[in-house]
Amino acid sequence: MPVLHNLHTAQYLRMLSRNASTDIDAVYYNPGALTRLSEGFHFAVYGQVNFQKNKIHSEFPLLNTKDYVGKPGAMAPPAAYMVYKKKNVAFSIGLGRNAGYDKSKYESGLPSFEIPFARTVDYLSVLKNYNPPYDVTGYNANISYTQKSTLWGLQLGATYKASDIFSIYGGVRILPAANRYEGYIKDVKLVVGGNEQVAPTWLTQVSSLFTNTSTSYNSSATGVQQLINIGAGNFTIAQCQNAGYISSATRAQYEAALAQLGYSPSQIAAMNMTQVKSHYSVAATDYGNLANGTATAATTMSDKAIEVRQSGIGFTPIIGISIIPVENLNIGIKYELKTSIELINKTTSDDLDLYTDGEKVKTYKPAILSVGVGYKTTKLEGQLSYTMYFDKNVDWGPNERYRVVYGRTNPLVPVRDINNNGYEIGLGLQLNLKDNLSISVGGVQTKMNVGKNFQSDFFYVNPALTVGGGIKYKIDKQFVLDAGFSNTFFKKQNVSFRNYSEGHYIDTYEKTAMGFGIGLLYNIPE
Repeated sequence: MPVLHNLHTAQYLRMLSRNASTDIDAVYYNPGALTRLSEGFHFAVYGQVNFQKNKIHSEFPLLNTKDYVGKPGAMAPPAAYMVYKKKNVAFSIGLGRNAGYDKSKYESGLPSFEIPFARTVDYLSVLKNYNPPYDVTGYNANISYTQKSTLWGLQLGATYKASDIFSIYGGVRILPAANRYEGYIKDVKLVVGGNEQVAPTWLTQVSSLFTNTSTSYNSSATGVQQLINIGAGNFTIAQCQNAGYISSATRAQYEAALAQLGYSPSQIAAMNMTQVKSHYSVAATDYGNLANGTATAATTMSDKAIEVRQSGIGFTPIIGISIIPVENLNIGIKYELKTSIELINKTTSDDLDLYTDGEKVKTYKPAILSVGVGYKTTKLEGQLSYTMYFDKNVDWGPNERYRVVYGRTNPLVPVRDINNNGYEIGLGLQLNLKDNLSISVGGVQTKMNVGKNFQSDFFYVNPALTVGGGIKYKIDKQFVLDAGFSNTFFKKQNVSFRNYSEGHYIDTYEKTAMGFGIGLLYNIPE
């Protein structure tokens, strides 16, 4: 289960740089600073709406369509924080989505689902060269695929103010993981001679016909071999009849079988029985191969379904430090250790052979280092954030696109790879217009440095620049309203694939994303 690294609050959306936060969202971004809060209880609840679209353009040469669109649900899971501060100690709880990706529904499926059909149609095009000729020129299918991944985080920890300069934090985040994959391929039809045929039914019938034809040629080859055994190997069919070895009916049968293979009357008349037997044996093999091939194609083009739930749990130890070397300057450092999560498949249907029921699958959340520097004055606050994701040290598992196209156990299936650790650099500014009203702007650059075998139509990441803004409004001394907006500009990714029969081609992966967030903060002073 590849995971993205995202837990966004309204404060984050409006500034996009919170690694040096000294507000309640420091529970997640800078927990070492929680002792900087006022005495008493602090609460926050956040909601978010996302508008994201995934676009896939595939240049695989045999597909019916080139473009596939994934549309996710708009509502993101809520988040909530609570902090109790007493003198030099602060206890904190945080709950929210820690990583994952929103639900995406591809109403026309994915290129990976169609490639086996497209390749099968290309194979079936050879049928027009056989008797009877079948001109297979295309396919149609009803395909849908939905995927959703959520990694929740329940974070518990405590912060201790060691001095006016240093505060330290220790905590753990409990990570229940839940993935869902649902889809189907059904109503597959082949275009044969300009007409649609129900693919598995038609292919099964053709396979039966080819099996009978192969059996017939085998039988004829056996009969001719008997003539060769008695010395008629150099006789023509006519000479065998004239010598009394075969009847006129058998002669007609032999000649008709050769004519069905495309030989002219003059060619048939010139053949001796050794040559006739060779043609029959080759035809028996060819039609036998066609029978097997069309039977396999019938299985490939039969209805398929996938319905899988994955669940598991992991635990992330977290340490944090807050440093205030001079007044108004805050430095936040947080380190999250690498987390192993063992997922268990609960598979209802898996005709694509991707998720064996009951199988345990290891996935990982990489270690994360966050550093932030913030400076406040009466009118202005600025924050600079840097976050490194140690993705290169994580086993991301096999590339699922190749598993669908090549087969689950095929040694050609590569593992997802990372060239270098990913990172984010963010800058946020907040201007305090009044004592109770502030406006903010920010930006963050994200780059995950994935390798050439990481990307697939099942899951892909794009370098991105996100800009955001919003407001902070103090309703009264205890209530604060935060509202933020962000828009992400993704850089399209061109990924080269190679199939053993079709050669190299390019898939282009694109995304668009926009988010709105709102938060309500409340404190009970002591």
